Amino acid sequence: MSDADTEEIVGIKNLEAEFDVALAKELAQAYLDDTSSIVERLKQAISNRNQETLRSSAHMLKGCSRAIQAWKCEKASAVLENNARDGDMDSAAENLIHVVDAYSQTEMFLRRYLE
Repeated sequence: MSDADTEEIVGIKNLEAEFDVALAKELAQAYLDDTSSIVERLKQAISNRNQETLRSSAHMLKGCSRAIQAWKCEKASAVLENNARDGDMDSAAENLIHVVDAYSQTEMFLRRYLE
């Protein structure tokens, strides 16, 4: 994976420059701790067609992702949040795949970063 690819997943170099390596690692761990159950909540919200849970969970993932500069996950979550806000649960179900993929990439990147 090139630097450009990893920067699209998480802007870790920016975080390290803005704070320092130790704090960047703390933020990475906090992200993993805070978001570990969100994807499951998103899947359940789609399954139950629970528009408000979907919107609030996507909003939370979007905000957490933005905080650590996980741009791909932030963008995918924003689309899902908009789908839920608009009541477009069919598009949300289709877009959930992109969120799960982006989150998986982010999680994998951060776990390697923390090793």
